[in-house]
Amino acid sequence: MTVTYGFAFVTSAYAGVVTDRQISGALIGEVGKCGEVRYRDAKLAYTMAGLAEAPRLGFKTRQWLAEALCDAGAPGVGIDSAIPNFATLATKKIRSLAGVRGEESRLSVLISGFKNSPLGALGIVYLVSNYQAFDLPNVETPWREFRVTKIEATPSSGVLTWIGSAVPTRKILEPAARLLGNPDVPPSHAVESLVDVIRKASDRDRRGEIGKRCSSVVVPLQAGVPSMFDFHPDGPVQKLHVPTSVCAIYGNSGAYIRLDPEVWTHPGSGSDSGDAWAGPAEGGGIEYLGTPTVKRNTPCPCGSGKRYRKCHAKGWRPSEDSPGLYTRGRFMYKALPEDGSDIVVTRL
Repeated sequence: MTVTYGFAFVTSAYAGVVTDRQISGALIGEVGKCGEVRYRDAKLAYTMAGLAEAPRLGFKTRQWLAEALCDAGAPGVGIDSAIPNFATLATKKIRSLAGVRGEESRLSVLISGFKNSPLGALGIVYLVSNYQAFDLPNVETPWREFRVTKIEATPSSGVLTWIGSAVPTRKILEPAARLLGNPDVPPSHAVESLVDVIRKASDRDRRGEIGKRCSSVVVPLQAGVPSMFDFHPDGPVQKLHVPTSVCAIYGNSGAYIRLDPEVWTHPGSGSDSGDAWAGPAEGGGIEYLGTPTVKRNTPCPCGSGKRYRKCHAKGWRPSEDSPGLYTRGRFMYKALPEDGSDIVVTRL
């Protein structure tokens, strides 16, 4: 189980998620629990709580989740079809996991962002779950099918909601809610306030189910502005964990996944264990270039024409936008652009 403490929010200018990275129960450690997904008419951030993986079956929720969110958008449908499609895929997959039953099979996916409508962009939060709903109390025994519930934001009010093992009081959330409601406050300030809520909950958590290291995704309302991906360590680090990115637009954009990219300081760049980079610059997010992982003798997805083993499979690639940093991540594509062009992996 991955007992997450995560938040989703929508304001008049941006939406996003903030979550810890801790997993607990039979498994101990960290995994990426959040990412961005883009459909034909929507851009959103997501996070999860519940089943982390089933090692005996080779099942890892974070990878399946990215693939299912991508599949749900085929062959280029809008979000009103993609989210129910995803719920159907989740129902089939969880049922197929032999031996994963009862509380072990519980899974919730919290999705927030903006969808296009005739009246403009609409802020919205979806909860896709087999044991939680916005209008019902949690259940111990999972439902047979995943259900979709949603909250739509209005021009005069945003949304702040959560999933996980802790239930924050209104007093605890008040500082973050105040920042989210102020259009003059940068989103990074509101995100850090929610990170602080998670870390204080971790301090009170005697069972070790809530972690202090967090990840966040902020999706801006403004078209053409990239999402902001951040890793929030609780001390100096040399490796930064970047949330997953899913493109499920299809058509001339193609469909692909950048799964759990990592950013490292280069050993020869002047940084050492005592001088490690503590995190991204204020408000800037993390910039990275993904390194694809495909079959060794297939053409590299970068479009070079070379076989993968002769191109990006060679390993670490320097990030041109961040001297001294090296990056890696898994790149998977489901559909190439219909106009015959190549998928170009660029910085976010």
